[in-house]
Parts: sequence; structure tokens; C-alpha cells
Amino acid sequence: MSSMFTNYMASSGEFVRTYGLVEPQISTGHFLPVYNPGVLDHLRGEYAITKSDEESEEVIAEFRQCLDSCKREISTQDIAGYAEILPSLAESIRAANAHCLLGPLRGASRPCATVEVMTRQEVQYQYFNYQNHTNPERQREIFSNLTSLLACHDPGEDKFNILVTDTAIGGYGINYLATVLRAIRESDQRFLHQKWNVQYHVLHAQQSGDNLNRIKAVERSHNVPGMFEVTLTDYVVPSLIIEDYDPALAVKFDGLEIKPCATPGKFLLKQNGKVHVVETENARLTFDEFFSIAATEEMIHSADYKQIGSVWEEYKMK
Repeated sequence: MSSMFTNYMASSGEFVRTYGLVEPQISTGHFLPVYNPGVLDHLRGEYAITKSDEESEEVIAEFRQCLDSCKREISTQDIAGYAEILPSLAESIRAANAHCLLGPLRGASRPCATVEVMTRQEVQYQYFNYQNHTNPERQREIFSNLTSLLACHDPGEDKFNILVTDTAIGGYGINYLATVLRAIRESDQRFLHQKWNVQYHVLHAQQSGDNLNRIKAVERSHNVPGMFEVTLTDYVVPSLIIEDYDPALAVKFDGLEIKPCATPGKFLLKQNGKVHVVETENARLTFDEFFSIAATEEMIHSADYKQIGSVWEEYKMK
């Protein structure tokens, strides 16, 4: 299913990479822009800060008592570090020219929805329910749903280019998905003549040991030369922050239909030596606002990008 999760954000400023760019390219439009995301004007500021104090272990312990069961704690530094990789993620995925872009919904909603906005919908993902993928009943559903989805995007050519954007902690989920994709190709007559190129673009926090090895293994453990080949581009972020946090994922599954939802939530926000209790009736919208501000700051102040225009007027009243 295509995106239903970008309804709070829109493309704003039009930016191009500064290296290798010459003025005639700008005047003739011969460049591939990327756009900073912005939450629509009338939706901003939905959250409230209900408590604030200087950051200390005692204050954090006290403020934790205000939270719900999620006990989520984030920092603006982590959000900024995450936002730093978003422009290059968007550029890489658009340049891939994949026939089918998959967004497994357990942790992919945040990066995928943001990439769609930053490419001005030139990139559009096909989302599917990947939650509880270790459950045998869910595994059968995932296999069936993915088979149908891939059949709809089959180019009917000798090569089928598939791109997966996901997040990883231990690497189990991305490896199981590679196993499923390979099994689909090998079990369906429609796909047997094709070479499948599966590109993984995976965000993960700084890892070491078994977890990192397992993430990296997706590139070497599933290959069948000439038939099923996997490549991995990984993006290291300070923290995944919210990828396993249901209110911020803010989707619900109604049979095969995936719907956005507004879920309330409370969390601690650490910022410039202070800690705040943030309360929201729509956690997805609040995190959209935090991430879009951080991504915008990154692009405006980066020496790697130059703003050449704006498309915000097309969206801001929607």
C-alpha cells in the first residue's frame, strides 16, 4: 500500500548539492533537488510542555513518574544527529530507480515518510505490516501480502530492482525479510526468470559485536549470484529514538488496510541542559514537527547544500 503517512508534512525549500553544481544547471533545471520537510502551518505546536527543570538525575527520576508505560526519553542532539543523514538518504533512494520500494511497518515509517516528502513524492513506498514477524501466522500473512504486492510492481523484465528502507537493532528483522523475498522469487513461476537486485537502506544506532555483524550479514548471507543479489547501505545515527515506539509510529492495521492514527503520549525531552515533560494528543504529529525542524536546520546551515527555491506556497494552506 502506498503512503498514507505524510499528511502532516509537505515539501518546503528546494535545495541542491553544492559540489559539482554550476550556475547554468540551475537556470536550465538540470539538477536533482531535495526538499526540506515542514509540518503544515495550521498543525504546528500541538504539543505542550507541562514541566521543565535543569537536567539532573533527581529531576529525571521525578519527571519519569509523570510518564506512561513507554518511559520514552529523547534528546534534541539525537534528533539532530538523525536528521543529519536524511538528505543523503533521500538522494540515494531516489537515485536507485527501483521498481518497487518497500517500507516494512515496524520501524520504517519515520524514514520512509520523510524521504517521500524530501523528494516531493517522486519516491513513493509500498507499506506492509511487518509487526510480530516471528509469529508463524503472521509469517504466512507477510509472505502472502508481499507476494501480491511484488506481483503488482513486477516490471516484466529480466531484472527486478527492489529497495527496502528499514531500521535495525539486532538485524534479525532485515535478515528474515531477505529470506522471505528470496523464497517468494524461488516459489513463484512469475519471478523465476528474473534476477532480483535487493537494495537495503538501513538506519541503525552505533553497534558492535553480534548485532553489527548480523546487520552487515544481510549483504552476504542471502546471495544467489545471477538470481538474487543483496546490497546494503547503512546509515549510523546516534539513536533510532522512536522507531519501536507505537504512538510515534501512529499507524493501525484494519485487515489489509493500513491507516494513520493520532495517538496521545508523554515523553521526556532533554534540551540544552534542561529536561521537559512533553505531552501530546498526537505523538506522530509532534515527532513530525521535531524531525522536520531538525532536518531544515541541517540543510540550511550545511555547506553541502544551497537553497534555490521554495514550493511551500503549494502546500501551506492544505
